[in-house]
Amino acid sequence: MKKLLVFLVMISICLFGGNVSKAETLEQLDAQKQTANLVQTLNVIKDNNVLNPNIVTISSGLESKYEPTFDTYRIISGEAKQGTNVSVWKYKRVDNKIILNEITLHTIGASEIFSDIIELDLGKNYILIQGKDGIMMTAAEYCLNRKDASIKQKLKAMPLLFNMNKIELGFLR
Repeated sequence: MKKLLVFLVMISICLFGGNVSKAETLEQLDAQKQTANLVQTLNVIKDNNVLNPNIVTISSGLESKYEPTFDTYRIISGEAKQGTNVSVWKYKRVDNKIILNEITLHTIGASEIFSDIIELDLGKNYILIQGKDGIMMTAAEYCLNRKDASIKQKLKAMPLLFNMNKIELGFLR
């Protein structure tokens, strides 16, 4: 009986104790409307693609505007003041069209943090982080270019020749 009680307490902590945001999936949202909102936001930030640190800061997961990676998933976490709405948009660009894959909406709670797990497709995955705090809005676009794992294996298998102060790659000879 004690084990069952401890198990139920642990489950309730996992389900309810760590909630810092309300997340909605793309199925719950009107995709065309959200794509139009995404395009509008991208046009607004075209000249200033930087997050305002007074509204949203990224703690981990997006280190630069363009990153090649072999990861299948990326955990993006950040901080914002309580009451701020943070949106994480994942999309692709195909033939100058934007194809929206996923949106996660966070209403920041008392912990003032958010976290999101993004599944990366092969190729370029564009991520837009948008924060709204009252009338203030900030957004920035990032690109995670997921490479095929076979490339990683080929790179590991390449012979490296160490020659005093320089490194020569065997395939460049």
